[in-house]
Amino acid sequence: MPRFLRKGAVAALLVLAVGALALGGTRFFRERYQKQLWDSNAAALVNGVPISRESVEAVLRSGFYPPLTAEEAPGALSVETILERLIEEELVRQAALERGISVSEEETRGFLEEARLSWGCQGPEDASFGCRLPKGEALDSLIDATQRRLLLRKLFQSVFLREGRRASRDWEKYLLNWSETHSLPTLFAGRALLTEKTPRALRILDSPRYRRGGLDALTQKLEEEGLAFLLSETMRLDARPGKAAALFPTENLGAELTMALEDPQKLTRALPLAESYWVFAVSAVVPRPSPEKLARAALRDYESAVADAAFKAFLHEQRGRAAITVNPNFPGSLAASLERPQEKGQPAAEAE
Repeated sequence: MPRFLRKGAVAALLVLAVGALALGGTRFFRERYQKQLWDSNAAALVNGVPISRESVEAVLRSGFYPPLTAEEAPGALSVETILERLIEEELVRQAALERGISVSEEETRGFLEEARLSWGCQGPEDASFGCRLPKGEALDSLIDATQRRLLLRKLFQSVFLREGRRASRDWEKYLLNWSETHSLPTLFAGRALLTEKTPRALRILDSPRYRRGGLDALTQKLEEEGLAFLLSETMRLDARPGKAAALFPTENLGAELTMALEDPQKLTRALPLAESYWVFAVSAVVPRPSPEKLARAALRDYESAVADAAFKAFLHEQRGRAAITVNPNFPGSLAASLERPQEKGQPAAEAE
């Protein structure tokens, strides 16, 4: 390369190097400056509304989320996860405000009282352990978390009513698939008696004399004879082929149980298993639900699925047009992953 060209190349490289250093230095100082501009108590901004660091800790005290676990533990609830949930809760709050949805103090107190009663508490006066609401700051935190939960529930319902798309063709397909999956059989309730597989035990189980006394007489005689046996608690058997195979692999089990209904003591015959004999005493027959009940149950599931899909799409849209910035000073902050447009699009909070 000619000398004058070499000099020109070196000069160009120097210019590029100085430019790169200047650009890197500018970016470095800009980032440092932006970090200094952040309020030390703010973990993130959602459309200009701050989420405080303190709220990340407060959400743990609310009782609605499990405690933090070691970061390396599978399924650990990390600080980033909590911040993500708080960001979505703020999006929910802002969306509810736009729609004129709010939660009153009376609604919040009523929800907390219902929760106490569901724990077995005896009304507002019950101050026994486990029925006392927290006081002071802990109570304020619980009330705030409850209001957010109720607000989410109301917004969820609003989105379902406005954006939930129900189509007759989709419903018919859903009902067909649901019926095939959830169609319930006739169930036989009762208790099972299992004995050792010996001729002596079989003679007792087949004896009309002892069978007339039901399970009590059979177990009493087995005990007198020193034979091993086991009497189960009340259970329900699905007699369809393959359904009860894990417990009682018996051929034509449905027919055996149906025949037992004609026995005075509702006892099946002594049926053989691999290493024992067993007798089942039918105490009740649980009939399969009517087609109307199945259809109502399917409709509830269908509407729940439609509501979930509508709310996920709604939250995805809210997230996509929101201005979300995470404090670069926030401990363990994954600012890039939290700020990028909602590829994941899945709400961390679920309505009840």
